[in-house]
Amino acid sequence: MIVVDYRWLLWAVSLVAAGMIDHSRLLWLEYLLVAGMIDDDMLP
Repeated sequence: MIVVDYRWLLWAVSLVAAGMIDHSRLLWLEYLLVAGMIDDDMLP
């Protein structure tokens, strides 16, 4: 079971609010990988 750290959620909201989510998509995926939220098998 993964314990969700709300810091990553706040970080994501900050990106959306700044309008940078599209430019940081790869960084976002990398961050999720590091945070253990997704597996390599889930990537396209």
